Amino acid sequence: MASQGAAALLIAFDTVGAGSCLLLLTEKFPARVRATCLSIVYSIGVSVFGGFAQFIVTWLIRITGDPISPDWYVSAGAVATLCVALRMREVALPRKSGALSVPELSAG
Repeated sequence: MASQGAAALLIAFDTVGAGSCLLLLTEKFPARVRATCLSIVYSIGVSVFGGFAQFIVTWLIRITGDPISPDWYVSAGAVATLCVALRMREVALPRKSGALSVPELSAG
């Protein structure tokens, strides 16, 4: 029962940053090349981490004997992502004084 609670806690920590990670990735690329660059980054990440995951998970379970040790692998990836995200700087462009504003919706 304790290992299930630990696994649930690790999964909760791992899923917290999923949405913000995608947002950070999309903000790093200019709009004209955003889809291409994001697809390349995503494909490399899935190929490397997803492709080797079975080998790494099997190795971790064999070495530690703990069935939840793959959660530590995912947590290490989350910590690495957090470290990179904290070093990213804001890329928002300053608003021009004559920029168009978004019209407000009126109820009625």
